[in-house]
Amino acid sequence: MKLLEELTGASFRFSARPIAIPPDLRPVWRMTILVLFLHRCCRQGKSSLKKLHVLNWAIRHPASRQTLLDVLEGRVRPDRAIVRFDPALNRALDLAKGEELVEQVSGDRFQITAKGQLLAEEAMNDSACLTSEKWFMSEVGSKVTEVKINQLLGAVL
Repeated sequence: MKLLEELTGASFRFSARPIAIPPDLRPVWRMTILVLFLHRCCRQGKSSLKKLHVLNWAIRHPASRQTLLDVLEGRVRPDRAIVRFDPALNRALDLAKGEELVEQVSGDRFQITAKGQLLAEEAMNDSACLTSEKWFMSEVGSKVTEVKINQLLGAVL
């Protein structure tokens, strides 16, 4: 710091300031989205980790949402989608397990719990909450099967 002051002839002072965290990085948003995935897009409230990563990739940006919908409708080949795995989803899963919203049933499979079901229903009943995300999930429904996931990720895995 002194060297910088000597070089520039100006004094510097740094102050900690609060910064806004983008909504898609907030743990509460991620856990709510996670239970909504299991509630709306997964049969019997269960899913593989791969499927959750694909849904997580798709929901974060309008372009990736449209790409996934196009793949599901057959308008785009599955190998045209570039799916990115986000380590923050794994952290959200850990937090959701700690909060007893989801449970790991075997290996890489997760299931929504009764407590998670209550959170999902509360989010679904709030018309002002996560409107674009809920719309996307209603469009996807249960169309994202493990076969589709394997087609999307086939070149990677």
